[in-house]
Amino acid sequence: MYSLDDSHIGAGPALNIRAIIFWMLALGGVFLLAFAYTGKSAVTANGNSLRVVMNQTGHFHIPGAVGPRQLNFLVDTGATTIAIPDSMRGALGVVGCESIVTLQTANGPVRGCATTLSAVDIGVFRLPNVKAVFMPNLKEPLLGMNAIGRFRMSQQAGMLLMTPLAGADVWMITPRVSPTESWPFYVGLAVLAVCGILGYSWFGPSPARRTTKPASVSPFKRSPYDQLLWACNGDQSRADKLIERYPLADKQRAAELVLKDIWR
Repeated sequence: MYSLDDSHIGAGPALNIRAIIFWMLALGGVFLLAFAYTGKSAVTANGNSLRVVMNQTGHFHIPGAVGPRQLNFLVDTGATTIAIPDSMRGALGVVGCESIVTLQTANGPVRGCATTLSAVDIGVFRLPNVKAVFMPNLKEPLLGMNAIGRFRMSQQAGMLLMTPLAGADVWMITPRVSPTESWPFYVGLAVLAVCGILGYSWFGPSPARRTTKPASVSPFKRSPYDQLLWACNGDQSRADKLIERYPLADKQRAAELVLKDIWR
């Protein structure tokens, strides 16, 4: 057991806490990157078909877009047309309405703004000239039958297969939603970058360590003060603080006494 509290050489609680923080951040960054690449795997292209996996709530969601704005559509066979929250109308560049329609919902009749969208992207498909209704108090975009009706649909074991009907106005496009365009990808990269900085700052070689002799040289062949400096990982201020407990003119003798206390 060491007789001096300050002379304990080891990782200590501070280093352990730093290691915990470092690994939590590192694992969080890896998780975010993995989520960016797997979070969209519920929808995959299979030839000229689209496979959609049922989520945990028993629904099918398909990533898509209207113009530059990316949306996440809920497949709703009970909806006659595509329905989009009215709060998104400005972001999609829809200024006016072709007509005001009244739709029957679970909460009663609701008036909405009907218009024609030049194109709607659904996964790897583009549907030109699609009717849509912007509805107030709608939580998420709904993919109605005017879009679903352009596909032959089959469902089995939690999988929805959508294949364009022959002669349907559907174009095949390159998927617009990329893992590197999602916020988890960039946040994950930022977290890992912070981990790199913290790891080098916390666990990398300190300036004092970089100026000491290689560890391959035995410390017991050095002078007592050099041995004490080695025991303090090259921290000269710490070594000097320890030998101050012995007010001797001979610095080497004081260092020798400190070493005896440390390794006693």
